[in-house]
Amino acid sequence: MDQDGSAWDCLCGQGGYQGDLQGFLLELEQKPEFRAGVMLQALSRLRDVLKSEPEDAALETMVPLLMRDALVISRALLERLR
Repeated sequence: MDQDGSAWDCLCGQGGYQGDLQGFLLELEQKPEFRAGVMLQALSRLRDVLKSEPEDAALETMVPLLMRDALVISRALLERLR
């Protein structure tokens, strides 16, 4: 699998990203009760990463985030826009 892709590539279903993450997203669609727990975990990890950054860090400072967490959060935001 190409490691240079983005969470957006996976969310859009690009060919090289039809793997574990696509299966994970399908499972999220099929099991709403699973979605709430996964979202809480993703937001908790995001909060922990942001807390580890200094308060005076520049806005464009990159923070490490699991692609899976980025997918869960972006998918939830996109569902709200529908």
